[in-house]
Amino acid sequence: MALKIVTSNISSVSSATQLPSLACIEVLVQAHRSISASVNVLVGNASGQFASLSAGDAIGQVVSEMSLVYVTTTGGSATIVWMAAQGHPHP
Repeated sequence: MALKIVTSNISSVSSATQLPSLACIEVLVQAHRSISASVNVLVGNASGQFASLSAGDAIGQVVSEMSLVYVTTTGGSATIVWMAAQGHPHP
């Protein structure tokens, strides 16, 4: 399988929200650049979201299933963009 990139976003999360179920090799989560300076996006797993992202920041995680990743905000609304890589990068 050739490498395939799938992308979407989540808006207005107020509690830990699981990303959609999708087999992948890596996921990139980005705090949309338009969010307020007073809001951070938190990224992690079901146990806790410890990586803090400001507007425009992103973090990549190697996972086999995107639903292992959870996101939330420190308050207020935010658009959280995600990209998942599926398949194998080499033919």
